[in-house]
Amino acid sequence: MGVSPAQIQKAADLKQSLLRAAAQIILQDGVQALTLEAVARQAGASKGALLHHFRTKAELLTVLMADLVERFEAEMERFAADDPDPRGRRTRAFINASANSAAEESRLGVVVAAAFLFDPALMRRWQEVAERLIAQDLAEADPVQASLLRLAADGLWVSEACGLYPMSPEHRAAVVERLLSLTRA
Repeated sequence: MGVSPAQIQKAADLKQSLLRAAAQIILQDGVQALTLEAVARQAGASKGALLHHFRTKAELLTVLMADLVERFEAEMERFAADDPDPRGRRTRAFINASANSAAEESRLGVVVAAAFLFDPALMRRWQEVAERLIAQDLAEADPVQASLLRLAADGLWVSEACGLYPMSPEHRAAVVERLLSLTRA
């Protein structure tokens, strides 16, 4: 006897609920408060149901980051698809996706990435994503300029997620526009 489509959907919904619960815990109390028990409780699920999807905290963090990266890359693709100029397109898409990320999602990404500093295996996965994304930039633009702009966009992302260097909306828009204009220089 197979698994019904309704059961498959229910399992997928539970997995997303668990990921949302993990994100809420991290944003409210920090990554140190993230335990499998806390996630199950926050999601209103049994620990057994959680363990069916995530056997360890590291696995949960990996999937949470993969989910964030997938959404970020979808945003990049959206921006790239709307950009008629191929030279520097990926760098502009990265800048736009970074600059237009929801504040809460950016904060979550920074906190999860910081947690990776304490787990070399998780950090390698994050590095692989970064290497793949920068390789796309370097293939279509001046490599040094693409690297500088990527670092600047990452700095803006981290700064905003951590509340460093506050800017007025006008100043921020001007910074983003300058970064974008440099991709065309």
